[in-house]
Amino acid sequence: MALKQKTSKGSATKGEGELRAGLKEFTRSRISDAALKLFRIEGFRSTTVEQIAELAGTTVPTFYRHFKSKDDLFEPLRDHLNTEVEQVLTKLDEVDVTNRAAVRSWLDSYMVMWTRMHRLCEAYWEAVYISEDNSRDVLPIAMNLAQVMQNVLRRVDPALRPQMELNLSFLIMSIDRFIGVVAVEDNPNKANMIMDQMAQFVWAILNNGTPLAVAAKKAK
Repeated sequence: MALKQKTSKGSATKGEGELRAGLKEFTRSRISDAALKLFRIEGFRSTTVEQIAELAGTTVPTFYRHFKSKDDLFEPLRDHLNTEVEQVLTKLDEVDVTNRAAVRSWLDSYMVMWTRMHRLCEAYWEAVYISEDNSRDVLPIAMNLAQVMQNVLRRVDPALRPQMELNLSFLIMSIDRFIGVVAVEDNPNKANMIMDQMAQFVWAILNNGTPLAVAAKKAK
């Protein structure tokens, strides 16, 4: 006669809890993914909770069991974009930033990323403009992203490092807007000229805290 395997009540409860947690995470992820797809198409402002729930294959009440409002989806939008930006900043940190041509080439790679992600970038700024909480989040996040640039930061005098971190943060916040200007320029020559000027701007920021005369000499 086969003996029944006993399962403790505690083990069963733990297993059920893990299952519920897994289902909760799965549902949140599905809703977040649906929101990102819609933000890319409709923008942040125009996307509705009803649209998100429908695309996620769930219901509006289920949405509100996982998120207080659509504004809560700013976080996955921000994190998704930050991952992309961090990767492209890592590439910049690996080039010789005293070389203007290298910085200009990196700017082209940023344009490639921006072209692929610009609809989500626009959705991000929409979310920033309509929420004070999201607006307050922009500079601290940019400051965190600036830490990716460790090679650049190591070149700076320790006394000047806080200022360089702030300069990099301003660069991170503004470069998306600059690239957007180039993207809508119909004249290729003018677009290229703007990119050259942007590269000069980026180069100047990256070489802050080092003797600019020496940096300029190396760049030639």
